[in-house]
Amino acid sequence: MRVLICLMAWLCAAPAFADSDEEPSTIVSDVHEFVVAQDGSVAEDDATVLRANTSAGIDEIAQRYVWYDCSVSKVEIVEAYSVDANGARHDVSPDQISDVQEPRSAGAPSFSDAKLRMVIFPAVGVGSTVHLRFRKSQSTPVIAGQFNYYVEPNQRPVLQKRLVFDLPTDKPLYADARGFSAQPPVTENGRTRYAFDYRGECFARIENGSVGYAQYGDRLMVSIFADYAAFAQSYREPAADSSACDPAVLAFAQTLTQNDADPRAKAKTLYDWVRRNIRYVAMFIGQSPAGAASRDRYARESIWRLQGSCRAVRRAAGRGRHQE
Repeated sequence: MRVLICLMAWLCAAPAFADSDEEPSTIVSDVHEFVVAQDGSVAEDDATVLRANTSAGIDEIAQRYVWYDCSVSKVEIVEAYSVDANGARHDVSPDQISDVQEPRSAGAPSFSDAKLRMVIFPAVGVGSTVHLRFRKSQSTPVIAGQFNYYVEPNQRPVLQKRLVFDLPTDKPLYADARGFSAQPPVTENGRTRYAFDYRGECFARIENGSVGYAQYGDRLMVSIFADYAAFAQSYREPAADSSACDPAVLAFAQTLTQNDADPRAKAKTLYDWVRRNIRYVAMFIGQSPAGAASRDRYARESIWRLQGSCRAVRRAAGRGRHQE
């Protein structure tokens, strides 16, 4: 009887400690300022404040990452500390800041210059806030003379978010803003500042198997390119491979396939050689500089250096342009 009474009491009390509607964490403030030079290089200054609302939120905010390409970018952690629920400040020590490999590259048979600057905040509990300010400078633009940026909410309440883009006046900024509020541009001393504000307190849960959030949700895309055709052209020209018909490449492929009787056998031989000998170099459109690391896109260089991008690997295998 005592067991039955305890069980009934537990069932009655269950709603009181069922999952709360409160979000695990909140973005209290998030400000990004980009200063773009004439050549497309950019300096970024970010300041973010996050708050843990629940125990699950502690894990969400206690460790933060800053993505960067170590071949063209530098990151400086200007300030990092936490403030506990009692108002006490706890500074991040130097040994709590380190670089780690990007998850999509770690352990994979590929080379990538993408890194994550990891910051671990001390003394984080429910009600704590973490404060992170960093500067990121990119000396080599992704595309010479151009600038592009994309952001979407991370599905947590946002009390204040602002993105500011400072560009030369002769480089107008085009924007596709959904949910973000564009402020009137301000032009002064040959430069124009564009600002976009965002606030969102409630996000519907993304269903498993649904289309990407970017297709229907809030987002901000900005670019100096007026349209997609101009963007594509900027990548097409640097990607041209002058070694695609190099006699040395053709001779090497013929040597590998000299004992194969038909095209299918030759294709398999070339494929197997590439698979076993050439290590993949990860390059991502919109992130990897269009003119940088061009040697990893050329068939000749991929063979001699035993590494290359997917496009160069296909060419090194002797596949024609029509097969790409």
